[in-house]
Amino acid sequence: MRNYWKAAMLVAWLWIAPATLFAQTDICSTLPYVANPGNGYTGEIIVEQMKERAAAQALQEQQRAGWTSKMIPLKNNVPTSSLQALCIFRAKVMPQSALHVLSVRAPQEQMAAIEDAVKRLDVAQPGPKSVELTVHVLIASDHDEMLRATSASLKPVVDQLKTIFPYKQYYLLDTEIGTAVDGKTISLSGDVVGLRSNPTATSNYNFDAQIKIGNGDPSASTVRLSYVRYRLSDGPQISTEIDIPLGKQVVVGKATSGDRAYILVVSATIMN
Repeated sequence: MRNYWKAAMLVAWLWIAPATLFAQTDICSTLPYVANPGNGYTGEIIVEQMKERAAAQALQEQQRAGWTSKMIPLKNNVPTSSLQALCIFRAKVMPQSALHVLSVRAPQEQMAAIEDAVKRLDVAQPGPKSVELTVHVLIASDHDEMLRATSASLKPVVDQLKTIFPYKQYYLLDTEIGTAVDGKTISLSGDVVGLRSNPTATSNYNFDAQIKIGNGDPSASTVRLSYVRYRLSDGPQISTEIDIPLGKQVVVGKATSGDRAYILVVSATIMN
């Protein structure tokens, strides 16, 4: 029975671990290590490590009961090795690079000092710069579509498009965000819904482009997109090359399929 209980705990850990232990990483964690199954550790060793970690975590949560939490924005891609300098504070620090924020939990009296330290660490890093692209795919149509309305941030672009093209309605098919190093290729792919008569049917897409800041001039305020290819399984392909002013939404290309028009709107931001 004792071995059965240990095996059951191990199975439970295998289910829970991806959603808890590793979903967000506290870079200042001092909790005991739990070995990865399959690396030569027996179930008994792993169970004991789990018990030690659970006890330490319970004690830690008691000690941190009065702590406060804050999301601190990051302007640059600060490496984890630099952010570990924050571990001199009594704090739980979890970088969330996809959101460009730092999740911090600490005593209230230390939070101001932590924020000041983050500002000092949040500086441009040496080496190639990175560019974040935001790609909006719009659908222009004269019919009511089972698609989302365009957001307020896209209103200036849609208002301009209405003065050029005669379509009655504009919809947002998808928004794609990705980052690539200067001089490299960015590739995005995924699925969208709403293009077929079956509202749950999916269509897949691919977006590829080569990114170059200022077309070779790092002081320029534009990003050059070369070899742009947007391919949609239930729509047309858009191919182009274009310069995008930083921080501006630019209509990159348009193609028609049936009675719909597909329009790419792209903006670029230099991350470091």
